[in-house]
Amino acid sequence: KEVVGDDVGMLEDMVVAAVEEAQRKADEAAKEEMRRITGSLPIPPGILPL
Repeated sequence: KEVVGDDVGMLEDMVVAAVEEAQRKADEAAKEEMRRITGSLPIPPGILPL
């Protein structure tokens, strides 16, 4: 099927939104994993990049 006209813009917007949502979820998963791993370690806030 061919994408034409306004469909291209809508498709671009949908791809951007999907990528942003995936990045948000990946960031949150990384933060959660870091909390799980370092939870009992006495690391001052701001030391780790997450």
